[in-house]
Amino acid sequence: MFHNGEIENGFIKFFKANNLDPMFTNENRTAPIKVSYVDAKSVINEKGKYAKYLRDISDILSVGQNNQMYNEATFKILNEATTFQKMMNNIRRILNQYHVKTWDKHKKNIWNIVYYTKDLF
Repeated sequence: MFHNGEIENGFIKFFKANNLDPMFTNENRTAPIKVSYVDAKSVINEKGKYAKYLRDISDILSVGQNNQMYNEATFKILNEATTFQKMMNNIRRILNQYHVKTWDKHKKNIWNIVYYTKDLF
């Protein structure tokens, strides 16, 4: 781990703002994950690759939050990783599976809803 208070605070704030802070608590009882300076910078940079992946996985995980599936998914992501890069690779793999297996199958179910005002009539 690195010692830069500004980046550490930004890193923690990012996880709290995106409802991912349970990933970095000890409630999952997994081994600690080492975060390098470069990894942390990629998280706190709004256009960083890791920030994008984490925001995407946050949306998916928060659907099942406060239930067993959320806890199991979070545990699996953390348990398989010893470094932050390995964790991000796990998240990237999950996102790819989600987009291929779920999103692509249900694209046809998206509706285009148009709102008309009285001015049009």
